[in-house]
Amino acid sequence: MSKKFKSPEDWKKIIGRLDDKNFEHLCYQLIKPMEGFVNPDLRNGSYDGGRDIDIEYRGRDPAGVTEITEKWRFECKKYSKGVSFDDISGKIKKADLNKIDKLVIMSNMHLTPDCKDEIKKIQDNLYCKIINWTGVRFQDILFNKQNICEWFFPDEKIPKKDLDAKRPQELINIMQRAGSNFGEKLEIKLKKGQKPPTNIEEAADIIKENLLNLKDIDLNIKSLIYQQMAGLFLNANRKDDALLFINESLKITPNNISALLNKGGILDELCELDDASECYDEILEIDKHNKFALNDKAYNLRKRGNIKEALDLVNKALDIDPDFTVAICNKTSILSDFGKTEEALDFLEIKLKKHQNSKALLDSKVVLLIDLLDLKEAMRLNEQILEIDPENIDAIHAKGLIYANNSDYQKKEKYLKLAIEQFEKSIIMDENNPVFWSNKIHYFIEKDSLVDAENLVDSIIERFPKDSDLLEEKGLILLKKGNPKEALKFFNKSLDYNFSILTLIYKANAQLDLRKNKEAKETAEWILNHDPKDSYAWLIKGDALKRLHQIALARRCFKKAEEYEKVPRSLLE
Repeated sequence: MSKKFKSPEDWKKIIGRLDDKNFEHLCYQLIKPMEGFVNPDLRNGSYDGGRDIDIEYRGRDPAGVTEITEKWRFECKKYSKGVSFDDISGKIKKADLNKIDKLVIMSNMHLTPDCKDEIKKIQDNLYCKIINWTGVRFQDILFNKQNICEWFFPDEKIPKKDLDAKRPQELINIMQRAGSNFGEKLEIKLKKGQKPPTNIEEAADIIKENLLNLKDIDLNIKSLIYQQMAGLFLNANRKDDALLFINESLKITPNNISALLNKGGILDELCELDDASECYDEILEIDKHNKFALNDKAYNLRKRGNIKEALDLVNKALDIDPDFTVAICNKTSILSDFGKTEEALDFLEIKLKKHQNSKALLDSKVVLLIDLLDLKEAMRLNEQILEIDPENIDAIHAKGLIYANNSDYQKKEKYLKLAIEQFEKSIIMDENNPVFWSNKIHYFIEKDSLVDAENLVDSIIERFPKDSDLLEEKGLILLKKGNPKEALKFFNKSLDYNFSILTLIYKANAQLDLRKNKEAKETAEWILNHDPKDSYAWLIKGDALKRLHQIALARRCFKKAEEYEKVPRSLLE
């Protein structure tokens, strides 16, 4: 089956597709937020068409008393094949003559083995220390700056390391690369009688212990290493340790915007939404025009149901950068999630005129068309996306959603079967995405296979205990089994992690079943405040009013429900 994420070799080519100017800009954006680097000077192009960045590094000794000042030079150049020694020998000589302390080679491609050997031979005789940020090392730096990666590569999924649980050395190698990226040699030291790690978990424990006891190292470099290690532990699915290391980094450099963005992302993954929001606020106090923090906080507020403030913030991000693809997608989601799908589509169509080949924007358009029940058009566009990129997991998943929605109106059994095939494909490609599992569970619910649905959700929810979609599905199963009291607990828990109109609809139904008619009415009114044309909310409000013996008002609600009932724009047959 298709691979989950694109490989390091694929990414060398993806990065290589940037033009020279944008590659240099990417390098600059990766360096600029790193603590200690000041006064960057983007020098004119060199003889080979590349460009270099001279920058002053101000470090601090381990005691934090003495400031260390060094001259660093970053040589930025794309290559279509491995970087040979002949490619960089002139740059090395020039840096050495100019008394550059650290020369960093930045490239999408890797240093060839012969090049590494030559550097090793001459390094002791050079004034400058040569640091390798090429190939996979370049990717280590890039993927640790998720916001920058999404900015430059909005159509690509940021890969996570597929770490083999039985190969602990992989984890150790990544840690050692993080040190050597900043000129530091990190070694694993075992305690007396301690055996070498035999699996990933043991290796992670040993790495954690060693890193927390790092001594005799420049404090700013230590902070940067800890920041990279946070990403490593996040990839190893040790989110609490990721948070520990990003906090250790911020203890040293508390105003590091890049680290604060990372921390916000980790807290969002941990579903600590209030704490994540505080991180974004800290950033905006330092830089009120930081488009990443504005967009991330907007996403965070949407999950908490603060729709107006979320829209205000994402609009500010787009005022700063109208072509910020991640924010464009975020805005369409915010509008659509709260009943403004037509407005979202109009906004997106304007953006697509300028970015007509953007996979991310086209994926968003498919989602909006599904929400509008324009299923024939959604399928046509989705098939175009799959024709260009057959491994586009979002498009594969969307195809399942198109079939599932169509099953509500035509040939239920046929289209549910087609839907589950696409959901299964998505799960095989990425079994760690709970959304794919929740759609498979919903398939069983639609087939009235509640036992299968409950068995599956109970097995998966242990892996993703804070996932709002899985909690919603568990609540729906309990509601259908006649247990609204327990169902309501799961709906409320789901809403703690993601404020969703659909979950509110289910919650109101549970309240009706429990004869909590006033509460059901209030829930329906909250929905209608955000989407006055939600047919289901009008129906629930009508049922609640009828039970409260307000018959005339109930009739008006039922009339509204009928008026706003969703009618498909197009179906597959």
